[in-house]
Amino acid sequence: MDSAQGTMSRSVLAPGEARDFIRANLCREHAHRALGTVTLAASEFVTQAVLGGSGPLVVGLDCDQTTVTLSVRYRVSAAVSTHSLDLADDLSSRIIEGISRASGAEWVNDSERRLWCTIPTGYISLATSPARADVAGRKLPPRAR
Repeated sequence: MDSAQGTMSRSVLAPGEARDFIRANLCREHAHRALGTVTLAASEFVTQAVLGGSGPLVVGLDCDQTTVTLSVRYRVSAAVSTHSLDLADDLSSRIIEGISRASGAEWVNDSERRLWCTIPTGYISLATSPARADVAGRKLPPRAR
């Protein structure tokens, strides 16, 4: 599994920094087809973290060949710590739900929140197997699994 993590300041520039981080660190071997989708998700999550958090933001990527898990951790200010775990913006929620297999928001501890989603990479493993022979001795293509 390929992993990367980056920390950025909470500012209006953070969504752009997150997009740059994704472009520089996304697993090129398996996840290149998902670059636009992961970049969009990172921008949405970081925007939510900037609006509802305080302190630095930590963006994480984990590539597992067929999926990429994106996460954004941030401290929550006392004023917003009683809000629900859902994304604050309904449009952001719909975007994340539409482009990911699974997503969520969870408390890491009393003052830190983690937004995450798992996105398909589009990678297909084409494992090869030895050719098999039929009863007449002719070679047949390998069976589909």
